[in-house]
Amino acid sequence: LDDSIPQENQWLNNLAGAIPLQDERATAIYHRLYALSKLLISYMNYGGGVSVIYFPLTSFLDTCELLLKFGGGAENRYSNNKSTKANFNIPDENALLSLKHTVEIMNDVRFLGHSIFVSSLTAIGPTLMLPQAKRIASLVEVALLSSCSLQIQQLLRSTISVKVVPANNNSNSIALRAKAIRTAKVSMLTLGSGATPMLSKSMQLIAGCLLERMIIDDKSDCSWGSHSERENLIKESFEALSAFV
Repeated sequence: LDDSIPQENQWLNNLAGAIPLQDERATAIYHRLYALSKLLISYMNYGGGVSVIYFPLTSFLDTCELLLKFGGGAENRYSNNKSTKANFNIPDENALLSLKHTVEIMNDVRFLGHSIFVSSLTAIGPTLMLPQAKRIASLVEVALLSSCSLQIQQLLRSTISVKVVPANNNSNSIALRAKAIRTAKVSMLTLGSGATPMLSKSMQLIAGCLLERMIIDDKSDCSWGSHSERENLIKESFEALSAFV
């Protein structure tokens, strides 16, 4: 895997000249990340009769963290400056994507992070994952925070241990929230009851998302997502809380 890094750096360096339009560049970056994520997942799921496969666990978790946090800074700047006349379609100096186009693909990229994360948990198993339990718990918490509403963040701000991230009201945010809750459930089942204290704050976030979804009238709710996605959010929340219990 490390051998592919120079090749990817070269691809990124050539991207600006090869694809000048931001819409097409954002699509190209997402498709590249999608293909690489599928490659990583295939690598983890590979059996091939080999009894021992080398898993660069730290690298996998680093990759998950980068994808799960993708676009956080851009989302913050974009949300806080919507009322200004700033041109969000123009990328900053040395940036490949503008704020607008980063935010547009942000949730789709984070979905990829969840896919790799869950695949690594199930493929590598608890024996190798347990020494990384603290970091896994932190990643779960970050993933939940980055997808939940601002109201939930504010409610639990005094109890969460990681830095509060921008609330996600972008397209697919309800589906991404359900995905983050499912990731938390898989993490809990993989790590076992011994990890419950480290995941307790994630459990509070899931409970908050569930209560919010059940008591807020849809007409007054400015979150995104279809009715079926919201039903799935409730289902995933119940299953995750059951796993914690």
